[in-house]
Amino acid sequence: MIVVPTRDEKDWIPIIFLVKDTKMIKYYFNIDNIRVSHRHEIDESWDSIDFHGYKVIKSQAYSKDAQNGIIIKVIDRNLEGLPNWVGVKWEDGTHTIEEVINPPIENSKVTFSCPHCGQKLQKFHYTRKKTFCNNCNRELWKDKEISSIPKLELNPCHKPSYSLSNKEQNIIEKDTRRIYNGKFKDAERINLGQSPGARASVSEQYFSMQRYYHVKQSLFCDYLNIHRDNVGLMKNDLTKRFPPAYKHTVGHWLRKDMGGSLPKVEDILELQKILDLDEVYVKYLNRFGLKLQTVIANKKGKNPGDFLTLNIEEVKKLLKKLIY
Repeated sequence: MIVVPTRDEKDWIPIIFLVKDTKMIKYYFNIDNIRVSHRHEIDESWDSIDFHGYKVIKSQAYSKDAQNGIIIKVIDRNLEGLPNWVGVKWEDGTHTIEEVINPPIENSKVTFSCPHCGQKLQKFHYTRKKTFCNNCNRELWKDKEISSIPKLELNPCHKPSYSLSNKEQNIIEKDTRRIYNGKFKDAERINLGQSPGARASVSEQYFSMQRYYHVKQSLFCDYLNIHRDNVGLMKNDLTKRFPPAYKHTVGHWLRKDMGGSLPKVEDILELQKILDLDEVYVKYLNRFGLKLQTVIANKKGKNPGDFLTLNIEEVKKLLKKLIY
């Protein structure tokens, strides 16, 4: 919160950010522009960390097959020491090889091109207005026209192979909380504040399964609706192709406001059968990887604080940095 003292400095006034539309528009703040330096240099090295025994969580948000597992094999690492590929033993007794999402995963790893002229698209989808090719100026994502859907190219996935040893079979889950001896070591959890070290001492490190690509929900909504119209299905007709429990779920796949959602792994495969979806778009949505969940200090600096007392001129300068 940003507060401005009154003239007599006996009271304060909060600065509140008001917007016109919270259903169709997302608002972002440029936190990097207002970060302040850490008191100590940040040197986070992953090379010395043994990731064997780290928990892996596959949640119901992405798949009906929700379960936990543990890492039993680090197949290879990147230059920073984080795993690239790992072997996972799941609760149901199965073993899989999983890719680790090492940031940044940007849309540069996918390429959208115009279906008419083949030109790589700079702006491949708009949520609230029509999208046109920056080269031939033809309209994209046009209602009921599959030929207007941009061509999609994904970066290749080269999954390694490995054989599981008896030693790896016996690896068990480890406690991944960090030892912390700072000033918050005896504080209640609610009072740990912004200290990364204090929060890391009570929060375990683990890997969660997430979508590999940052799939724009409104884009996939348009994609589904174009294919749905192409096969002549109304929204209710498509809903009836799924079990009764999906009565409201299907509708969320087909809306572009904040209430929209992406189908789960099993659901997109069923939609592929019904709507004859392109294999590459299905892979775009259904490629998953593991992401390390941990509490570390940001190398770019830290947030200046949750409560700032500034004068009006200082507030103006800060807001300009934050918004632009």
